[in-house]
Amino acid sequence: MMLDKVSSCEVRYESQPGLWVIGSLFAILGGMALFAGGTIQLFGVLAIVLGLVLIVAYLSTRRHIVSITSDGGTRIGFETKGLKREAVIAFVNEIEKAKTERVERLYQLANSVLA
Repeated sequence: MMLDKVSSCEVRYESQPGLWVIGSLFAILGGMALFAGGTIQLFGVLAIVLGLVLIVAYLSTRRHIVSITSDGGTRIGFETKGLKREAVIAFVNEIEKAKTERVERLYQLANSVLA
């Protein structure tokens, strides 16, 4: 992807929020079943365990992503695992700065050729 064709650069999180919602519901229903008494308590414990597993799965699927999109809609994305947020933001700022400088140089070059 050529620098002057970059249309956007973003930092975002990807996750599976459905896992969080379903896990929370199972945990809540399991807690309610524990207080109901009787044989349903076993199902309450199982529901709580399943709910906690789903919540842990949600937490493990969260990813911090940098996406660079071109004018044609092509997207380059990569995970920033292990990088500090400041370093990621500095990287995005450097891309934007380099793009601005490149577009300005192309504009100046075009004006000098026309003159």
